[in-house]
Amino acid sequence: MRRLFLAIIVLAAVAAYFSNPSQTRINAQIDAMLQTAINDERLDDLSDPAAAIALLACKTDVQICAQMLRHGFELNFSDQKLFTTVRATGFGKAVTCFAAYTRLFCPGGLNDA
Repeated sequence: MRRLFLAIIVLAAVAAYFSNPSQTRINAQIDAMLQTAINDERLDDLSDPAAAIALLACKTDVQICAQMLRHGFELNFSDQKLFTTVRATGFGKAVTCFAAYTRLFCPGGLNDA
């Protein structure tokens, strides 16, 4: 039973190592998260007046709007070999995410900084 458990842990670690997403893939997933936040109107209370005006002006094209907002976020990547930690801050908002198994997990979502 211990060998089986150990084998499962080793296989999970190997899979995590080889499926750790690249920064390009993480950026694409963050853009998708921003698009969802714009569609759900979770960014309407931005503290930066210029960002709030830009958000109102570009709600007709959510993809372009998300790309514009994305440039206002500072991203810090920390590669841990089996997963990557991503901290994004900007416009008075912050999020800490974990990238593993080709996915981006953001427990708690986008919060006030």
